[in-house]
Amino acid sequence: MMTLAITHIVCDPGKRSGKPYIAGTGITVQHIAELCNLGWTVEDLTEEFELTAGQVYAALSYYADHQDEIDRVIQGAAVKVQNIGTSMEAWKHQIEARKASS
Repeated sequence: MMTLAITHIVCDPGKRSGKPYIAGTGITVQHIAELCNLGWTVEDLTEEFELTAGQVYAALSYYADHQDEIDRVIQGAAVKVQNIGTSMEAWKHQIEARKASS
């Protein structure tokens, strides 16, 4: 049997606070998971962030394998966001409005 590694996802303690992210980008797995949980599609993500479908699916695969851990981070970030103002939902609406106007 051959085991294949997903090379699109990296985790570097010196970058992104040690959060796993898509190699060659600054986009964390957490960010992809949050947007998908808000209803973004793979196509939305590939267009908005200039990613390949493979990169997005790799992030979603990593999320599926580490969901409890990443969900705890997402929950902690949500609490912080409530304290500073802009939610992921508000951010999503800003991007959708920009896409609609272009």
